Amino acid sequence: MSTKNKNVANKNKENKGVKKIARELLLSSDVEGTIYGKVVKVLGSCMFTVFGYDGVKRICAIRKIGKKKPRVELDNIVLIGLRDFQEGRGDIVYVYTPEECFQLKKMNEIPRVDETNEENFIVEKEDEEIGFSFDDI
Repeated sequence: MSTKNKNVANKNKENKGVKKIARELLLSSDVEGTIYGKVVKVLGSCMFTVFGYDGVKRICAIRKIGKKKPRVELDNIVLIGLRDFQEGRGDIVYVYTPEECFQLKKMNEIPRVDETNEENFIVEKEDEEIGFSFDDI
């Protein structure tokens, strides 16, 4: 006889049908001192450059929510907690999934891509600051 458990195969089939629990949508109006933003650059050490929809770029840090930190990637829509004592800094309070972003756009909470100024989303190139050009060679 085999020592293998017969129920292991059935468990794997059961787990495939598990649906994710929908979490409650957190709005900027629900939490005081927050705005929506888009992650423009990943700096490392849980730090990100975020372009807020108020037109200001901020360096934001992830704040631990529950037992683990949320996964933040480039071009994610996030909820930024503003700091009273530092204007150019903030905290990432909430990370929205693509489905939640679609709901926010439907509710007109965040502007659509064509309504925002896309020049603000472009990060300046470091080569231009140094003044190096390949034409000089």
